[in-house]
Amino acid sequence: MTHIDLDPFYDLDPARLSPDQLDIVRHAFANAVTDFAAGCSNNHELITALTLTLSPALGFNPPRVLGEGSTRRAWSLPFGMVLKLERTDELDPTEMAWRG
Repeated sequence: MTHIDLDPFYDLDPARLSPDQLDIVRHAFANAVTDFAAGCSNNHELITALTLTLSPALGFNPPRVLGEGSTRRAWSLPFGMVLKLERTDELDPTEMAWRG
């Protein structure tokens, strides 16, 4: 598994950033996560890397599930961001019977 580099974000306190600075940080953070996600083989690899990288010891709250459905989950991330993971493969008839 590859390591996601979020070092530039460790010392940033959202409460001390101006709205413009926070937008810039959110954009950069989102780019770092999506660039890493593009190289992951599945959602589990992405969430595992984020959980290991976003350590409370480093000042981050670890990702947690905000909501989930049959084909998607939403995870909390730092800087007031949400990561939505959506299933893109087709459900087979057996799955459709109980997932809807």
